[in-house]
Amino acid sequence: AHIPVLVHRFLSIPSIMKSYAFKLPLGVVRAKVSFPVLGEKVVAELYKPLNTTGPLPAVVFGGPLSSVKEQSTGAYGSELASHGFACLSLDHRTYGESQGQPRQYENYESKIEDLNAAVEWLSGQESIDSSRIGTCGVCLGAAYCASMAVQNDKVKATGFVVGLFPRGGAPSQEGITARKLYDETGEARVIQAASVTEDAAMPMQIAVDYYCDPDRALVSNYRNEVALMYREKWQEYDSMLVAPKHSLPLCMIHGKQSFAVESGMAFYDSVATSSENKSLHWINSLPHTDFYDNPDAIKEIGGILSGHFHAHL
Repeated sequence: AHIPVLVHRFLSIPSIMKSYAFKLPLGVVRAKVSFPVLGEKVVAELYKPLNTTGPLPAVVFGGPLSSVKEQSTGAYGSELASHGFACLSLDHRTYGESQGQPRQYENYESKIEDLNAAVEWLSGQESIDSSRIGTCGVCLGAAYCASMAVQNDKVKATGFVVGLFPRGGAPSQEGITARKLYDETGEARVIQAASVTEDAAMPMQIAVDYYCDPDRALVSNYRNEVALMYREKWQEYDSMLVAPKHSLPLCMIHGKQSFAVESGMAFYDSVATSSENKSLHWINSLPHTDFYDNPDAIKEIGGILSGHFHAHL
């Protein structure tokens, strides 16, 4: 058995970083939990409202590419908890505090497995009403959550915030070569997650402004890297194939300035969900990554999601 090796460039980071990219709302408590997925530990955080009695409806969150639980999914989970839900935000395997190799590997198959396991774990908790579980994805997490929801009958409704739905593409020889190198030697080549000066998964200034800013998403549990072999899986993943299978109640929240708006609308228009059970809401004034951490937007969107999930869970 080989020992995985990460080959990467060092990113200049501050010596002291904050732990969370958001403030915990009043009346909400947070607890660290974990559960196994194929023998590996997934670490998550469960948000609940204070002083509640009886089993709660629950929502599992999936987040953007390379993200960790202390960023957007925690922000939305904690906000929705203030509306009476139990919400789970997780570090997917190979990210953050969770186990798994190679590190920082954006693999849609394992991320969908993690979300399925999160639903199963929640459904077994005494404090959760297992008949009232939904899922909500932010950006790429929307595709992962949709893919999970259509194969898990415990999920009763979905919500998507600036959803990005990949359509696959031609095979990535670069990704295949990186994966073969890892299989043969244990060497995992990585690139930047967000950069406009180096090879990166997100070569956009708005991504750099979010992920590389210690006042925003550059928290202590986050690394601005992805394993290069992710490109093989990225090109395989056509999330639009899920849309005709998606008949659950759906709430889509998007922005006209989001780079993901075209894919989001294509998915919304293609789902099997009836027109009576799907809704589309526009938050027009924000660029894409501002949906991840703008407090006013998160509060507004939390109210929209709360109405949707209370109606359908």
